Parts: sequence; structure tokens; C-alpha cells
Amino acid sequence: MAKIDQLLLCTCEGSQSVDGETAQAAIGAGNLREVSHLCTRDLDVAEKALASEGTTMIACGQMAGLFEELAASLDADLVTADIRDRAGWTADETAHPKQAALLAEALLETPVTPTKDVLSEGTIMILGGEAALSAAE
Repeated sequence: MAKIDQLLLCTCEGSQSVDGETAQAAIGAGNLREVSHLCTRDLDVAEKALASEGTTMIACGQMAGLFEELAASLDADLVTADIRDRAGWTADETAHPKQAALLAEALLETPVTPTKDVLSEGTIMILGGEAALSAAE
């Protein structure tokens, strides 16, 4: 599991509740910042975290592309995790442990999906509708 030096949590304009202490403890993060508009008016917080030493985790799936571009421009180490769509939009305060688990999951190494070469001897089965038949032709 990667060491997280900066953890950034966003309430997405107050549309979700986050628990920084639970999240920080779940991944052993160094510094924690909670903001409400990370991809807009609080973008400087992300830039500052990414410009610092170490690895930054930003808990945002929807705007991950924006943060990845910013990290690339700063040659920074970034990990993103989606807690809003998977555990944020709920009135249930018990979602905080699930958010923490999603952050920890983002740090796990993903195993490579195994592939298998198949040798065709001239016979093929195509499953699908009209689009599959057009592609087969």
C-alpha cells in the first residue's frame, strides 16, 4: 500500500458528508484537508498539495481527469478514489466507514487480468445483435 502524504476530501458543494478523521486513519495519511469546491474555487488547495513532496490522494472520481492533468503538469504522485458516487450521496451517516474503505481500496495493487491466446482454426461464434453481425462481416 502506498504511503499517502496528503489527503484531500471534498464535500462537493455540501452534497455529501465526509469524516476526515475516519478517512485519514483508514489510510494512514499525513496531512488532511477538507474543502467544499476542490475542482473549482478550492483548486489551489489541490495544486499546493500536489506540489508538495510525497503522494497526494484526492477523493474525487468525477473530476479525476482534471486532477490527473494537474498532477502531470507538476510531475506529482497522485491517487484518486471515488467516494461520492459510491458512498457519498446519502443521508446515512454510517456511510463514512464505507468511504474510508473505498479510500483504502484505491491503494491496493490491482492484479493484472490474465489473458489467454486462442488459436482459431476457421470457426468462430459471434454473440450479439445487428452491430455484432456488421462487425463480423
